[in-house]
Amino acid sequence: MTISETPSQNGADGQPNSILMRWVSELEQRSREANAVIELNGLLQTASSPLEAFDITASALEKLFPGWSGFIGGLHGRNQEILIKAYWGAAKPRMNGFSVGECLAAERMKPVFDMLPQSSESCSHFDRDPSSSQRVCIPISSQEELYGILSLQLPVPTPGEPYLTSPALTPTRQNLISVVADQLGQSLREINNNLARGNPNRGGQLADLNNRRYLEEMLNRELQNSRLTNMPLSLLLFRLDDTSGQYPDSREPQSGEILKRVGALLASNIRKEDSAALAGSDLFVVILKNTNSEQAERVAVAG
Repeated sequence: MTISETPSQNGADGQPNSILMRWVSELEQRSREANAVIELNGLLQTASSPLEAFDITASALEKLFPGWSGFIGGLHGRNQEILIKAYWGAAKPRMNGFSVGECLAAERMKPVFDMLPQSSESCSHFDRDPSSSQRVCIPISSQEELYGILSLQLPVPTPGEPYLTSPALTPTRQNLISVVADQLGQSLREINNNLARGNPNRGGQLADLNNRRYLEEMLNRELQNSRLTNMPLSLLLFRLDDTSGQYPDSREPQSGEILKRVGALLASNIRKEDSAALAGSDLFVVILKNTNSEQAERVAVAG
């Protein structure tokens, strides 16, 4: 018998049932959000340009916040202007861009949650948007560098139009928006670094694995995902065993082939959802998602 089928003899008996139903609904919502964040993380790793990253994130937010409208603005012109790069929802932006000075989130590098009418301050660029009952503006940044803003609002329908239902903007969902903005910021930083180096891929040249910079960004991202989803995360770290003298110093040119062979072997023996990187001259690191310490130990022994 499901919870919804449980009979109630009177109103008092029905109250616990209603509470349980609400708990079940909240758990299901959290599960959907966690899966969406994990999926977004994977998609952002494949993005090769800022515009692609903007589009991927906009699509994810449209699903995560049904009934809301929003846009993603990218920084342009020596940090003086924010241009709208992607948008979604019924309330389309009435502008192409605005100055950084019109956005409290961008100026302060802090999120602005504007719950009308009780809020006392708001980003002035919202004044040109359609009427809304709730507004959110989050800076998109990484390592204190601003890349743009992520803006959402819950539109007020015109007379005769029904209200579009959406889960309440609880502290948990406020944190969800911040996690998405942080993921996008890390992705944009990595994309810009790769474009600046003229290297569109993220691999380590020596061992055909991810490099240390990518490892640091990936680890930070996965730690946030782990906190959000309450799923375990483990790391495996190992170096080449050169006590026998079989392997030369990895800093020497002749060791490159050995590192490449080890890297290829490692890449072909980890799960699709895991990541491996060459973090030092001969230090390999593997990030194991949804893996506790006991499981990680078994993987290490088997390897």
